[in-house]
Amino acid sequence: MLITPKQLYKYAEAHDLLDAPIRVCDGMAVSYFLTHQTLARSQSLVLDVSSCDPIEYDQLTPAEQRVTYAYPVE
Repeated sequence: MLITPKQLYKYAEAHDLLDAPIRVCDGMAVSYFLTHQTLARSQSLVLDVSSCDPIEYDQLTPAEQRVTYAYPVE
């Protein structure tokens, strides 16, 4: 199921995360923290992480390492 900007906003609002940074990760190994330079648009909202420095999982703080999924991961 694809997520829309509106759904992302509603989720952030419901979980008191409206001012939290957006982190993009590939499961476990690498994370990216988005900046305004990563935002773009096409026919969709584009988050381009090519300019971001990758952060390894073991470089994250213990709080950042804990993740609770909104929906079960298949």
